[in-house]
Amino acid sequence: MRASLFLALAIGCLIGADAGPAYAQVNGQAQQPVEPQPRRGIGLGGIGLSISLGKKRRPPVLEQMDQPVDAAVNGELIITIRGDAAEARRIADRAQVGLAETWPLESLDTVMAVVRLRFGDSAETATARLRAINTVQLVVPNTIYQTMGRGESKPASAPAWFTSARIPPDSVSGPIAMIDTPIDFSVEPLKAVRANQSFFGVAANAGVHGTAVASLLVGQRGVTGSARGAQLFNAAAFSQDARGATIGVTSNVAKALNAVVLQRPAVLVLAFGGNENPLLAQLLDVAHQRGICVVAAVGNGGPNTPVAFPASHRASFAITAVDERFSIYAYASRGNAISTAGVGVAQLAAVPGGYRVMSGTSFAAASVGGALMHLDACARDHRPDQARSIITDAALDLGPRGRDPIFGAGLFRLPTGR
Repeated sequence: MRASLFLALAIGCLIGADAGPAYAQVNGQAQQPVEPQPRRGIGLGGIGLSISLGKKRRPPVLEQMDQPVDAAVNGELIITIRGDAAEARRIADRAQVGLAETWPLESLDTVMAVVRLRFGDSAETATARLRAINTVQLVVPNTIYQTMGRGESKPASAPAWFTSARIPPDSVSGPIAMIDTPIDFSVEPLKAVRANQSFFGVAANAGVHGTAVASLLVGQRGVTGSARGAQLFNAAAFSQDARGATIGVTSNVAKALNAVVLQRPAVLVLAFGGNENPLLAQLLDVAHQRGICVVAAVGNGGPNTPVAFPASHRASFAITAVDERFSIYAYASRGNAISTAGVGVAQLAAVPGGYRVMSGTSFAAASVGGALMHLDACARDHRPDQARSIITDAALDLGPRGRDPIFGAGLFRLPTGR
């Protein structure tokens, strides 16, 4: 059968029309078709291209499933204090803990310090000693987060049918940010983008995940990003561990998030997840107060796992993943915190050395986060609460009628007025 190629723009594929039946999956099993309830709006049907190859085999898909990782760094705690580095040293001595590092968090008007327990000490007793000191504001574990995907697979060359088609959506302007692995800006889709990145506790080794997310956000050739033309800032705070998981710790993520908040981009994409941490929650609150639209991936732990943090935080637009038939991604987490769904299954993305077809809620979050740069409430007005109301009203209802813990409000669509 002759292969057929369908070009689908990321913005403009569903304009106030019935999209046909969508097949929902529950616990990995296909259910009866459900008729979507159309609302007027512009849909996000994927990034760049939607491909039908007939009987020809698709490229292998790299599934972005959550992996078992430790909950926190063993033997480390994070404190925030009123004072400076010298005060942090005095606190550590008084609480009988070691001082590993200090870092100013200007957006919270505080100083963060990482402290290490001494041999034989426990986190509970050390926490009690630290909380008894009046200049200590917060004591939290140094939580570990993951980018919800493996980074060890080998990259592949871009298929000729993909690189020969370069039909971008309307470009945008303005700043967009992400916190992820370092990005390889030498890949074809990212060579000409306006971008910069800073490194927070990680080496400048380009990662698969961050490069893929960046290409889906601002890619210009080969992979067309939904925020093509935007100026990208990457706060790199994740790297691959010995087991192949791509992880970051709260202390580095806090530094990165603080830097992003100070820059005040229109949109921030957080394609990672883990357990809630009060320090990061405070920084997300400040991001919201400063008018940043925070987009986060719900997680890929499967239908029996709850929405991961930071997607579960009230400031976040929690994005789940569907395929191009609007079926839920089999590994997507579930919960009432879900805002909307974006296409995140079998998406071609750039990685160091080439391209990879990838699936996961990370890539749905990138698709939606980039598209929000086309929404005035985020890109121009810095009003995330207004943006949340707009995208909820514009979403294409999927699954059970009304909001549900699988699709949230439904498939993300931009409103016609924007």
